[in-house]
Amino acid sequence: MGPRADEGADIHQPKQLVRNKIVIAGNYANNFQYAPEWLWEKNLTPTEFMTYMALRYFSYPTGPTVAMLVDKTGFDTAVIEETLHSLLERELVEPCVEDEFGQPADDRWRFCYYKYVKDAPDQAPVPVPDDSDPEYHLKQFQARMARSKEAFYAANPGAKEAEERRALDETEWHAAERRQFEEQRKKLDDPNYRRSGGPINPDINGMVDTVKHLGWSALAQIAGIQYHLAELTGLALLDPDANDTLQNELHHLAEAVEWGAIRGVLDYTEIEAHDYLYEEEFWNTFTDGREIAIRIMVEEERGVGAPILESPATIEFPHGTIYHINPVTPKPEGT
Repeated sequence: MGPRADEGADIHQPKQLVRNKIVIAGNYANNFQYAPEWLWEKNLTPTEFMTYMALRYFSYPTGPTVAMLVDKTGFDTAVIEETLHSLLERELVEPCVEDEFGQPADDRWRFCYYKYVKDAPDQAPVPVPDDSDPEYHLKQFQARMARSKEAFYAANPGAKEAEERRALDETEWHAAERRQFEEQRKKLDDPNYRRSGGPINPDINGMVDTVKHLGWSALAQIAGIQYHLAELTGLALLDPDANDTLQNELHHLAEAVEWGAIRGVLDYTEIEAHDYLYEEEFWNTFTDGREIAIRIMVEEERGVGAPILESPATIEFPHGTIYHINPVTPKPEGT
């Protein structure tokens, strides 16, 4: 059961209620898809529901202040304070004892998330045990596939023989490939074998453009993962310690991409001679003069729920940025 729809006297409720589903505009509206099923059984008012979901937006276990909730929801301070005490009576929120710096806090609140209630493990959700046998399910699946294949062969004469021939050809091809691989491996294991780096691509400009394009594409993806991890942590769907570890790993990955795929193809002797004046231009430009990554800030950078470790990826693609990465080869005009 969702928030009560009979709260017509509550002037602070959202303006649109459709079949007990709240429609909200804002950068945390999509967080409602993470509302736990048991929350609908609490029979919350729309104001209580929005306040609780706003609390889930912030990082756990250190929650926001009343002022932060006012900024997040748009409700008045008195409304937020009254709603928090109402949720406290329902055991959905609780005051924070200390802030993220370990200092005493008297104006911070957090939602009650049973996963982190160490002194009440019996309240933690317990998964339903699966008594089925995986091997039994596998045998059932294999039997269904065998029956389906026999029906296909019966409806298509010659299909079985053709598939057997293809399987034989594929087996022979794999065997030849394996022999070739083993012969090459024997050469590589020989300390007297003279190795070769292979033929070099004669199109240096094309190769540099491809490497730069790969670097910018990778940085954009890494930044997106960092922001997504922070959002999941803020929604208590990812452990904060796990977020810190993953953020650190992604920071090192972004540094490796930047140095290997972008800085590695530039002549820094020439760049240093110009006091790094054109470094940013060289990074983000193809050899034909086109910009590689076009970036536009569409909204003011705000917190996304949990700490994000600054990396070359988040520097190049700040939160709230939309971007387009041009292809290495420009599209023909008119397409």
